[in-house]
Amino acid sequence: MQSPQHLLSRQRKRSKALWCCLIAVILAILILIIVPTAVVLSRKNRKYPDGLPAKVLLPLYEFPEDSAWDPLYSAIESNSNLDFIVIINPDSGPGGMSTAPGAEFSPGIQKLNNYSNVQTVGYVRTGYGTRPVMEIVQDIETYAQWADVHSSLAMHGIFFDEAAYEYSPENVEHLYIINQFAKNSTGIREPRTVIHNPGILPDARLNTNNTDITVTFEQSLKEFHKMDASLQESPFNRTSSAFIVHSAGPADLKQFVPELSYHAGYLFVTSNKKNYYSSFGKNWQKFVDAVPTNASAATR
Repeated sequence: MQSPQHLLSRQRKRSKALWCCLIAVILAILILIIVPTAVVLSRKNRKYPDGLPAKVLLPLYEFPEDSAWDPLYSAIESNSNLDFIVIINPDSGPGGMSTAPGAEFSPGIQKLNNYSNVQTVGYVRTGYGTRPVMEIVQDIETYAQWADVHSSLAMHGIFFDEAAYEYSPENVEHLYIINQFAKNSTGIREPRTVIHNPGILPDARLNTNNTDITVTFEQSLKEFHKMDASLQESPFNRTSSAFIVHSAGPADLKQFVPELSYHAGYLFVTSNKKNYYSSFGKNWQKFVDAVPTNASAATR
């Protein structure tokens, strides 16, 4: 008969062996989880270390006088591989019932439409679903009539500002109707891009099948850092999402803009802390230079 001490020793050895096996299994599981993830991330960073190709979505709400739009022309001409979607906004919309933009705006619009890497879209306010459809339609029709005056004045899409963000059947119908009117308007030229700007992450059920781009963030850099995690979990695809960030210093841009591009395909970042879109911020050119393009991705 074995002594109690011998039995206890055998039991301890068996227990130690079981613990070793258990630890080995846990380590194997962790390796299976962590290593493939690390490989994927390293591949992603190796292929796109400076971000994914993106486009500039510029709210151009500055009156075109005294060479005010020159920073835009300069950025367009010095970045021929970067695409710009420029939101034209004469007066919180097309500016009355005129069939043509004002004399102050026409030369600038014609110049923008002459660039191959620029798409102009008209600004229309929607009042978060409260503005009557017929008023919105009238604004779209006014933009459409610009093309009748001259093709070089044509808009190539509509930017619906103050888009509804809370779900209701009425809001879904409201957005779908105005989208479809813009899509069907012959005066709005191809590609007839429809952009919604609720300013925040909207209910995903409002993402109708005739919406091309949704601005899922329009706030300060400080607020962006607070909401970064929730924005990364957005149900909206990167290729149909836009981020607009204000109050951002120039020192942040070189790393920040490429990071944004992993989550949104359309970007605008400004250093302006008020009247964000009525002038070009001090960091305008730095922002443009930081936006990844197809050409820059191809060289990596």
